[in-house]
Amino acid sequence: MKRIYCIAAALALAFGCAKVVETAPGTVVTAGFDNTRTELQPDGRKVFWQDGDAICINGSASSPLSIGSPASTAEFSFGVVLPDEKKAVYPSSIWVSDGTICLPSVQAAGSDASFGQNALPTVAFTASGNSLKFKHVAAVVKVRLTPGAGSAPVDYVELSGNGGEQVCGNFGVDYSTGVLSGASSAAADKAVRVAVGRTLSPEVSSVYIAVPPGNYAHGITVKVVDGSGVTMTKRTAGITLAAGKIYSSPEESFDGDGTIKAFAKEYIKILDVWDKTTGTIDLVKGENYAGGDFNVPGAHYIPSTTTITVGDKTYNTADMLETALRSYLLVRGYDGLDRTHYGPGSIAALSGGAVGMSETPVPGTHNYYWGAMPYNEAPGNGGYFRTTDGVSHIVTLDVLDNWAMRALNFQSGQSISNMCTYPRSPITAYTGSFCSMRALITYAFLFKYLLDNGLDKASGLADDTVIRCELFQSRQSSDTASNNGIWLWSQYMNTVNLDILAGNDIKHIILHEVAFTSHGTESVKSFIKSAHSQRMKVHIWLQCFYSNGSWVNPVDDENNRYKQEYFDEVIERAVRYAGYGVDGIHLDYIRFGGTAYKHNPSAEITATGAVTEFCRQINAATKAVNSDIILSAALMPEPDSEYYYGQNPAQMGQYMDILIPMIYFRTGGYRSGGQTWAVNVANHFATKGSPAKVWAGITTYEDTDSASTVPMSASKIRSDCELFVGTKAEGVVLFRYGLGEIPDLNGLYN
Repeated sequence: MKRIYCIAAALALAFGCAKVVETAPGTVVTAGFDNTRTELQPDGRKVFWQDGDAICINGSASSPLSIGSPASTAEFSFGVVLPDEKKAVYPSSIWVSDGTICLPSVQAAGSDASFGQNALPTVAFTASGNSLKFKHVAAVVKVRLTPGAGSAPVDYVELSGNGGEQVCGNFGVDYSTGVLSGASSAAADKAVRVAVGRTLSPEVSSVYIAVPPGNYAHGITVKVVDGSGVTMTKRTAGITLAAGKIYSSPEESFDGDGTIKAFAKEYIKILDVWDKTTGTIDLVKGENYAGGDFNVPGAHYIPSTTTITVGDKTYNTADMLETALRSYLLVRGYDGLDRTHYGPGSIAALSGGAVGMSETPVPGTHNYYWGAMPYNEAPGNGGYFRTTDGVSHIVTLDVLDNWAMRALNFQSGQSISNMCTYPRSPITAYTGSFCSMRALITYAFLFKYLLDNGLDKASGLADDTVIRCELFQSRQSSDTASNNGIWLWSQYMNTVNLDILAGNDIKHIILHEVAFTSHGTESVKSFIKSAHSQRMKVHIWLQCFYSNGSWVNPVDDENNRYKQEYFDEVIERAVRYAGYGVDGIHLDYIRFGGTAYKHNPSAEITATGAVTEFCRQINAATKAVNSDIILSAALMPEPDSEYYYGQNPAQMGQYMDILIPMIYFRTGGYRSGGQTWAVNVANHFATKGSPAKVWAGITTYEDTDSASTVPMSASKIRSDCELFVGTKAEGVVLFRYGLGEIPDLNGLYN
């Protein structure tokens, strides 16, 4: 079997199993598939037979196929007369005995686009007759790699279960159901390899590993090893793998376990832990302390038991912070290994300049542990950390230099001191304390910024580069099941069926603000309450620089200033809505109508500056009302959007939680780009817009050449949504309700 017009032909599984001998012609069997589909591509096309395929029935192998073109059914010839009851396997080499098959410990690699000659193992059964329907017995893990610092060819990729599960060797098999049962406890059957033997593509190389389906409760481990012995190890949480399904890993650059970059890629995963963990934090006594004087209920935090593992080393939270601080200083150009100095400006610059994350061994740790009160941002210590303008979730890079140099080598014994910011000598433009737990999260955001932007060093970043430093705020509410959303015109507010949207896993409604005037404030509040009862979130949709059918120029070109009075008018509405309990504010028309390049009266006052400054101001104003409010912005999809529209995703991403590029690849001039363009746009904005997340905006309709609008079917919209699974986009938003059918998006990003 082979993936020619399909996704199916899979890994060669011909190593280490019993050999079957053919005899003279006797029986012809017709073989097809039991509606077998895989999930490598959105439409799950069928599996095909191809030349050279052979099956085994009751221990007898067929002659290899010679059919020319791939086909969904084929006739296999046997050299013996077969009985009525037939137990069949594919490929023929995996037959061991009646009821037993062998999955090899070494599998051959196919190309990046398809599997190798032999397919995923399949079995079939019939009580009589010469017609068979095959079904998959294995799942596939797809490992997606890009080159890292080294250039040696990848030797092999190895997969094992973290609970010691059997992944190769002999298995019992039920030919009717395709269900496997482990038959070996041998150590040699606990890991399976794919022999790669090639240099990684500059784009993305894919390696496919066939594994037994089942619940890997402790997760799986994948090791990538190159010809020089460099190893990269990745582990997952618990995962259930189903037969015939393909599970794609995130795209990973191949970086050795012992580097700063490898540490950074695991370290930033604590942001997901923080995002999903809530409890009561006492600012003096710590986590889950209910009786303190300075309790913060429902706070997002990193449990003290949290660990990460990089290669063979496990880091607790104190190890993480020390390693992060030392690594940060090294990539900034300072001697992060210095253990004798502390304080702003006290640690010397490296004579050779900043080191690169991908080429530098991760610094060692010194068995430090947390000092007392790692959350200490209580009023007596200056209060929580914020700018003098009251913004509490951003910090500039020069402050991180300051904090790292103060804290790194200032221990009381082996204890990492909670340095805060010393209220007696505050950092310019900031007030309050910067506690150790805030530092743990903030430096994770910094390394995420470097990784998302493809930066190996931090020395080129300006001192005023903005990094998120949230402690108790959530990037994304943890009670939301998905990031799937839909734009909703106000005219549909009273007729939209929330049960249908929620049932199809559409959990974000972007409601046009005209609803407040069309239906009244109390009706909108009631709508929000109904949405919340369905665990849905409501974002209010503002048209920022577009009013009454005309574009509004936010730059006063003649007087070389921004139109602050217009900013204030829009922001005042947003603040009012935030006070009504909405979950988000969505900025549409946050751009120029293609004329941004005409409105740059000076170096200080520019079109791009107007867009960014508006984002900054609306962030500060709305989050002062509700620190958890979700700010999102609709962006034009062109990479050069700054020149024409004034939208710089790197700048906007500092103040927006979500960027939604309008990837309308089925409409207008964007049709020529097609699906490849759509995927590239999503990845581009996710990379450039960090730390903001990206949700892909797509249409529920398409244009024809005559420009007429054609609503799309639910299945076609679902297929379009699936394009973004595996990209850096983390959600999809449909434009809009009232046109195409509502797709079922359940399990889209699982």
